Amino acid sequence: MASQSVTLKEYLAYPVLQANQENKQTLLCSLTAEDVILTNRPPINLMLCIDTSGSMMGRPLELVIESIKMLLSKLNESDHLGIVTFANRARIITPLRQMDERGKEFFLGVFHGIQAMGSTHMEAGLRLVIECLMRDSEQIKVSQVLLFSDGQPNRGEIDSQKLAALVSRVEHSCSFHC
Repeated sequence: MASQSVTLKEYLAYPVLQANQENKQTLLCSLTAEDVILTNRPPINLMLCIDTSGSMMGRPLELVIESIKMLLSKLNESDHLGIVTFANRARIITPLRQMDERGKEFFLGVFHGIQAMGSTHMEAGLRLVIECLMRDSEQIKVSQVLLFSDGQPNRGEIDSQKLAALVSRVEHSCSFHC
């Protein structure tokens, strides 16, 4: 059996801290694994739920976008991708869209317009992404949600157990990953 390697890199969201002051810091981690060629993978519906609140400004949102760009290269024309963002409110950036070459070009252009500002209404983002998947994913059986957030909701429901309960109501039809 061939050995497989995973590389872990860590970054501080704000690499410069003032001396003699207590600061809250976000640690960003990047895992890189060897490429695995998958054959006969079933098509997927993938919804991205992206936190665009003020706390994601700068490097955190840049790393999210870099990660999504890498993900785009792994999707094929039988896959569909959609994006919901949330800050003060949630909005659909694009519903599920086929990931052919035109679809991939479209998404690369979308990232230029995503900016961070406002509060973190994670509940609204989760509700909207669930609504999109329930409405648009009938033909493809495998549906996934990737949640990109610093995990600090401060608007709407903020209790993590209640947010988990919201997600668990649709676990039979899609999988959520943070």
